[in-house]
Amino acid sequence: MTRYSAVVFGARLTIAALLAIIAGFMMIGSPDHVRKQELDRTRSSELAAISGAVSTYRRTHAVLPAALSDLSRGTTLDIALKDPAGRPYGYVVTGPYTYDLCADFSLSSENEPTDTPPQLIFTRHPAGYYCYQLEARPPAHN
Repeated sequence: MTRYSAVVFGARLTIAALLAIIAGFMMIGSPDHVRKQELDRTRSSELAAISGAVSTYRRTHAVLPAALSDLSRGTTLDIALKDPAGRPYGYVVTGPYTYDLCADFSLSSENEPTDTPPQLIFTRHPAGYYCYQLEARPPAHN
């Protein structure tokens, strides 16, 4: 192989490697995009845990908690009250059984797969501050 052929081969190999890296970023997203997706997944998971704790609190105290901090009083529950970026989750009681639970999402889930089970409502959200309107009704008595 001549020196010229080796240089051309090396250049082609370098270009192929760069194209593979670019294609990888296009398929899975940039490292920043992947990090934001993971943070939003954590937010969704933590909101689901908070929602479950609010329902449990409602069943045991007959009222909704006045604030999220009430969820951990007198229990050993370890519930995240702030998102991974350190911002507090929003919580507003809107009625005797209804409340809003809010978070500031990095990305919209609009382009995510739509085969999410309905019980995972916290995985569906726009980018930015978004509130879920939820309810924690007492069990029906027969």
